[in-house]
This record gives sequence, structure tokens and C-alpha cells, in this order.
Amino acid sequence: MIPPTLANATRGMDDKATRHLDTTAKARIDSRLPFFLHLNQGPDQTRAIRLACPAVGTSPTVNCPLRPSGSPPSRTLDLTDPRQIKAHPAARPTLIVTDTRRTGLPDICRQQSITIRPGDLGTMEKFRQDLPYLTDAWRSVFTVIRAQNEGVNGILKGHKVDISEPKSRLAHGRVAQTLLVALMVTIANLMILDTYCQAAFGEHLPATSYDDGATANEPDLSGPQATGRPPPQAPR
Repeated sequence: MIPPTLANATRGMDDKATRHLDTTAKARIDSRLPFFLHLNQGPDQTRAIRLACPAVGTSPTVNCPLRPSGSPPSRTLDLTDPRQIKAHPAARPTLIVTDTRRTGLPDICRQQSITIRPGDLGTMEKFRQDLPYLTDAWRSVFTVIRAQNEGVNGILKGHKVDISEPKSRLAHGRVAQTLLVALMVTIANLMILDTYCQAAFGEHLPATSYDDGATANEPDLSGPQATGRPPPQAPR
């Protein structure tokens, strides 16, 4: 079991603390990595994954009294080799297990690995993430995603679209407002694609991106209607 100090390293942190981690918080977050289950087998066709105990295998990251120590370490240790130092049992954290009878312990403590399928975690499923929270790997991905989201938010609230301006959504009712916002977001997406085409290919977004060809079969409404009346004219 991961020590409570490490398990609760990010509990109660506000946005400012997560953006600028102090030395103690950073050390505790990094110290949690050896305790995480190892990915033994990637997602299959059903998106199920196989996770192994961190104290078993050829490259264990923790020591556990419930697991055999395996092959004894070599008698000689090259202190100039970081790989040998890291692989030595003395360099790994040791789990504290008060009950070695394996009663009441999770399945991962009674077998080598477990299978996690979509939905197995129930209500906790939404908290699953491939990258551990606030680690360097998580930050490298989150920074890019956050920048992209903020950029899109800036476009949606810019002067060309501005979904935050009530005057752009004069219709009443939740349904009408939802449809109008969806149309405005679609327009903003087309603007983004058009800007990309100009930057990447030196030309505007092809007209086929705006028209799926359905208008080719629609009747021509430019002339008189079936009632014999001319189409309505735009006010001058």
C-alpha cells in the first residue's frame, strides 16, 4: 500500500499550488511512481488492460514482504553505474504490510497481475488517466492541451464570433440558445480550418467543406415561387 503521505500529496492543493509546485510537493509526487502498477499488457480489442504488481517481475520498483525477493543481488556493486544502483533492492522503497496472511487484501496482492476492463471501476472510472497527475509526463501533455483550449476559447469569445455577447443570441429559450451557440461554434471551427489552410497550403478552405452537395438537389428559390410571388427582398 502506498504510504498515506504520498497518496495524499496533492490533496487540498489550489490552482496556484498545482501550477507552481514547491520542492516538497514535487518530491512526494515523484516518490509515488514506484508504487504504481506496471502495465503488463496494452489494451486489446475490448480496451482491457493487464496490470502487474510493482513488486514482481524482472524489474520490480518496490519491495514487498508478500513477494519473494527473487534472485539475490550480486555481491559486487558498481557505485558509478546508476542503473545498478537503481536496480538494487536497497534503493527501492519497501511496502509496510501488517497482515501477511493475505486476508482481506486486494486481488493484486494474491496474484501476479489483474485485468481491468472498461466499467470495472464503476463510478471511479471517470478518474482514470494514463499519465499520473502532476508528474513531468502529465505536465508536458497538459500544457499543450491547455494552450489549445485557451486559444479556442479566445477565438470563440473574439470579436468575429463572440458567443459571450447576448446580442449575438437574441432568440429566447434554452433550445434556441443551444442551437445558436452550436452554429456559432461550427462557424468558429470553419474559421480555424480556413486559417490553417491559408498558412499550410496558401489557399482558403475548399468550398466543399461548407457544402456537402445536398444543395445541388434543392429547388432554385431565386425566381418566383409556386404562388407566383417574387422572393422576399432584403431591406434597403
